[in-house]
Amino acid sequence: GGGGTPWVGGNAWVGGNARVSPIFISGLRWNVTIADDHMYIGCEGHPLADWEAFSDAHIAAMHPDATSFWRTHRVFLLDLARAAGRKWEAKPCA
Repeated sequence: GGGGTPWVGGNAWVGGNARVSPIFISGLRWNVTIADDHMYIGCEGHPLADWEAFSDAHIAAMHPDATSFWRTHRVFLLDLARAAGRKWEAKPCA
């Protein structure tokens, strides 16, 4: 037969009712997991729509290195999520 046993290592996890395999990125300042409609960067997990909308001040409040990380990787990560068909859930008005 072909292939082996699939596995996920480290602290990677997916909760809820995942419909597609998550995307895992390691080797950056923080590990990144892109699930159906959420992205997890380090210990921060939020809907993709929120990540896209976060202000610099909101990102800066997450960690002292977060602004630099997000400015460097924002476009790549969001474009990857879109290219992989992940969902941007419309947020209700608050």
